[in-house]
Amino acid sequence: MASSTNILCGICDAQHITKCADHWCPECDEGLCYDCEKHHSISKDKITTVRDLQNNIVAMKNHATDLQTFLASKKLEERAMLEEKYLQSILIDSNSLKCLNLKCSISDNIMHIPAIKSFGSISTHVSASSAVLTTEKDKQAQILYHRKHFCQNGDMVFAEYFEGNRLLIMNSMGNLRREISLPSIHPYDVTSIDDNTVAVTTWYQNGIHVVDINSGTITAHISGDFCGGITRRGNTLICGVRSNELKAVDLRDNAVSALIPEVPINCQTYVTTTSDKIFVTHHANNTVTCYRMNGDKEWQYVDQSMVNVPLGITVDKYENVYVISNGNNSVVLITSDGKHARKILEEKDGIVCPYCVHFDPNQNNLLVACFNGGAFLYNIS
Repeated sequence: MASSTNILCGICDAQHITKCADHWCPECDEGLCYDCEKHHSISKDKITTVRDLQNNIVAMKNHATDLQTFLASKKLEERAMLEEKYLQSILIDSNSLKCLNLKCSISDNIMHIPAIKSFGSISTHVSASSAVLTTEKDKQAQILYHRKHFCQNGDMVFAEYFEGNRLLIMNSMGNLRREISLPSIHPYDVTSIDDNTVAVTTWYQNGIHVVDINSGTITAHISGDFCGGITRRGNTLICGVRSNELKAVDLRDNAVSALIPEVPINCQTYVTTTSDKIFVTHHANNTVTCYRMNGDKEWQYVDQSMVNVPLGITVDKYENVYVISNGNNSVVLITSDGKHARKILEEKDGIVCPYCVHFDPNQNNLLVACFNGGAFLYNIS
């Protein structure tokens, strides 16, 4: 910044204050007085800091290994939070951004000039700034439905309403498109089969029900000792059974076959899958386990301080695992090798008594549902 004379301070002038500039900002192309220049220079330093953070993130994505990215992300997050607190303090604590409004009242005696003692009065009114700082965590689309489980197929979100025996069909932003009553069953978990049908497990009964979302009717019932979570892989449904194993259902003929034996299963076990792996939670054992399709156990994550009462589970295209940790009100990311984990969402982010989670690879959105009301959409790109 270079000194300048006989030039008004642009910031003061916008507030109807006449003040000569002591400095000139070539980037903003306006003069600044001494007081305004102090705040202005700090803001240009903060912009540089933010740009450095952005460059570091880009470099990390392009060149760092998964482990290096995992270790560095926490430090970058801490720096970003410091800058966020600074920006919030400007909006909350500073008076410099408040709007100053001038109001002129004309005296009624203007028509009687000899009696005029004043032409009127000018009052000032200070109002809050219209500037709003919104963080990514605040950009949450809240879906106001008390429910427990869901899945997604394109723009449609299928949600189970456990208490009301209903299947809710919403768009990706949580707007209700249709409601299907299922009075004959007590729905528990749901997964999409195609654009027109979903598969539903039940809480008390032991079968899988296929529901046509257009007609709202149950079109098929697959018998078996099924319980807990369900997921789909191609033409195959994968679900746990009470005899502690995973079974597969061929959707072409609804034939049931054994898939992986000796898998701890209970009614609140959840499963998700990639092309060659299956991931399973067990809330009583506090475990998250990764299996190969041939039944081999690849890894098991156990750390109750990090994952406590694991429930819903989902996976992204890099095979990073997102799991609900109901016991400490958080969503935990586990790396694809099962060796590292960190909390990415906590109670301060709106996570209270979470139950299930779904990752949308097309939008990089994470949909999190809470047991005692509501669901939240987070962008994690």
